[in-house]
Amino acid sequence: VLPISRPLIHILDIQPHKGEMDNPKQHEGRVALITGAASGIGLQIARDLAQQGATVCIVDRNGPAAEQAAEAIRSEGGQALALVLDLAD
Repeated sequence: VLPISRPLIHILDIQPHKGEMDNPKQHEGRVALITGAASGIGLQIARDLAQQGATVCIVDRNGPAAEQAAEAIRSEGGQALALVLDLAD
């Protein structure tokens, strides 16, 4: 198994719709799974997607850090869920 050294992002229905690029809530109603999102680049990506209306799933092997990241996003008005997962298993 190869370790993942950068966040892995999967957004359901990623294709932009006409006029969507100018829409600040362009990911409204979508779900994004971001690995390594408890900190660093992954967390910033999760915050950006949440601000754009996506529900973000913070996937990280560090459970407390993942929950802290999800809580921070919720406190900013976003929708977030923490999932504990070690992709190396």
